Amino acid sequence: MMHVDVTESINNPIRLVIYWSMIDPTSLPPGSIILAYWFGGAFLMAAKRLSEYDEIVA
Repeated sequence: MMHVDVTESINNPIRLVIYWSMIDPTSLPPGSIILAYWFGGAFLMAAKRLSEYDEIVA
C-alpha cells in the first residue's frame, strides 16, 4: 500500500518546482527539500488511507 502513496505523491515535488520557478525562475529548489516534500506528502497520504481503513473496519 505504501508504494502506491509514494508514486501518487510524485505530483507534490512537481508542484513545488513549478511554484519555486514562479518565485525564482533562475534556480531550482535543493534536492533535499524536494525529497523531503515528496516523502512528507507520501506520509500524509498513507496516514489518511490508514485512518480511512480504520473507519471502514470499525
